[in-house]
Amino acid sequence: MEKFSYMLIMSSIWLSSGLLAQNCPIGDITFTNQSQVDNFPVAYPGCTQPQGSITISGGNHIVNLLGLLQVTSIGGSLTIKGNNILTNLSGLNYLTSVGGDLTLGLYSDGANHSLNDISALVNLTHIGGSLLVEYEDALHNLSALSNLTTLGQGLVIRDNPVLNCICGLNGVTSTGSNFYLTNNPALPDLQGLDHLTSIGGDVNIKGNHSLTSFTGLGNLTSIHGTLWIDSDTSLVSLNGLNGLGSIGGYLSITYNPALADISALQNLTVINWNIIGGFIDIYDNDHLASLSGLDNINSNAIHEVYLIGNASLSKCAVNSICGFLPGPWSSTTIENNASGCNSIHQVMDSCTLLSVRVTPGDNGFCIFPNPVTDKISVEIPGEISKGVISLFNIQGQEVVRQTLSATSTQLDVSNLKSGIYFVRIISEKRAEVIKIIKR
Repeated sequence: MEKFSYMLIMSSIWLSSGLLAQNCPIGDITFTNQSQVDNFPVAYPGCTQPQGSITISGGNHIVNLLGLLQVTSIGGSLTIKGNNILTNLSGLNYLTSVGGDLTLGLYSDGANHSLNDISALVNLTHIGGSLLVEYEDALHNLSALSNLTTLGQGLVIRDNPVLNCICGLNGVTSTGSNFYLTNNPALPDLQGLDHLTSIGGDVNIKGNHSLTSFTGLGNLTSIHGTLWIDSDTSLVSLNGLNGLGSIGGYLSITYNPALADISALQNLTVINWNIIGGFIDIYDNDHLASLSGLDNINSNAIHEVYLIGNASLSKCAVNSICGFLPGPWSSTTIENNASGCNSIHQVMDSCTLLSVRVTPGDNGFCIFPNPVTDKISVEIPGEISKGVISLFNIQGQEVVRQTLSATSTQLDVSNLKSGIYFVRIISEKRAEVIKIIKR
């Protein structure tokens, strides 16, 4: 009987502690004053894992978060915004996981104007959504996030006037969506992103006026969206992007007045993964003299090229651009650059002096020699039984047509003028356009 009573008491304690652990409010929680924060452990004792989102927005009424010491994970998002006198996040010391977004500051009217210490987040390892750090007037670094390893969505760091280091993000290897780094005027480099290998959306690096290079992104190999580098006034090179091999959207490099060297993009081969092809937009980079660095991009993946207003740009005849220019199917604007790259025809004239590498087309076709003097050989996959080979000049006029009837065909181009031509091969199953140079 005594043993039974002991077991009953222990069972009651276990059940009550279990109920206590589940004693969390249903739905989202918003704290707007200090008493609400202080009363949380009293109102919800044992609530360690609230399932909704938490918003902390107290204006001049929240000075600390010590009432949240029992919280270890949040099922939804955590938003800390509009707290004018909150200087640190002590109280979140045991937080390890946020299921949604973690937001510090939100637009200019949601800034935490005095927040200068986020070291309480040192145990945070998982963010299921995005990390957003915006309009934090007093925050100098993100070093407290050194244990963060999982970032399910995007990374947004913008409009932080004294942020001078994003160190602390070394554990993040990928993002599920966009990376926006905009208007952080004191940030000199990207050290802190050293283990980042892929970005699942667009990259927008804009208006970071102390940024001189991309040092810190040395392990980045792929961007699934667009790469946009804009208005970084001290940027002199793209060093740090040396390992980047593919961009899923378009490449835009604009309004960077000190940028003189983009050769770090030498390993970039693909600028689009869909059927349309990618864009290259390069304009108003006053000190950029050469497109060296874009040599290895597959010209078949380029859909549009815009080279405009680069006052020093004289060398545009790189393999990728020469391979793209300019069939009647292309969209291209080249103007207001230096001599040699001031028009499509200037670039094409320079391209005639460039030996374009002989490589198979994406569909298995191969053309050689290129450049050509008399006859050009076209090798075709064996499963193609019939089709047509046409040769077009740069005005889009068909100058040679020949029936495709074998796996190897020769075209006589000895009577054609020197210049750039396009070979179009259309079979029952495939189509390909390849540029050649006639000497």
